[in-house]
Amino acid sequence: MRFLAAAASIFLISVSAAPAELPTLHKRATVIADGNSVHDGNLPDWNFKYHAAGYLAKGGCPTNSNITTCYVYSLSSNPTKNTEQDPYGVTIQDVILNAPSHLADGRIRRYTFKMTLDPSLTYTSSNSCPLVEIVSPDENGNPTSAVYLDVRDNQAGIFAFTDTSTPSASIPLNQFTGKHTHQTWTLKSGPGGWADVKVVDEATGATLLSYNATGQNSQGTYYMRVGTDRAADNNLKPLKVYWGDWLGKYI
Repeated sequence: MRFLAAAASIFLISVSAAPAELPTLHKRATVIADGNSVHDGNLPDWNFKYHAAGYLAKGGCPTNSNITTCYVYSLSSNPTKNTEQDPYGVTIQDVILNAPSHLADGRIRRYTFKMTLDPSLTYTSSNSCPLVEIVSPDENGNPTSAVYLDVRDNQAGIFAFTDTSTPSASIPLNQFTGKHTHQTWTLKSGPGGWADVKVVDEATGATLLSYNATGQNSQGTYYMRVGTDRAADNNLKPLKVYWGDWLGKYI
């Protein structure tokens, strides 16, 4: 279980953002958040809400990403940039994209989307660096993630339930970065629930990550989250993610 201290709300108010340069690769992009201050709002697509201390734009993705409706977000390797304070006073970097919430009523819902993690990320520390999460409140109303995709310890892995230190499925980081992935997250919410996660390399059709997490992943309500919140320490590498073509539906 991952407790979302960094982004318990998408509307955080304590800001410590240093000036940051805009990425230079997104000349065709419409900038949503410039990375110089914290921004909140609604994405133009899919009824998502965003919260970003980092850079966020619509468009500007590589043509070979094969993402029709594409967004890009990035976080600096400089621990003084793209930052804010989380509710516990920890300096973090973040770009958070929250899908609409749904009742955890036992129905099965499937999400599909495309994502590419730029190969400029050559190293990850042991700190959590999530990319995709199933988010639901715990018994105290605090948002937590029971199942999530994370890059840490130079691995890309699916983490599930109480073991937050060992991935349930993983591959080396360099076998994940640069791959244009098609991801399918199918979940049954509420008691007796489960989540089936499959990450496929679009170019080859090979499965990069696959795991079925059996157990309750949500209570009350839940929503999907794309994006990253990470501790701003001295071991950071630049993070750039291309993402889009989102679809969520009951099946």
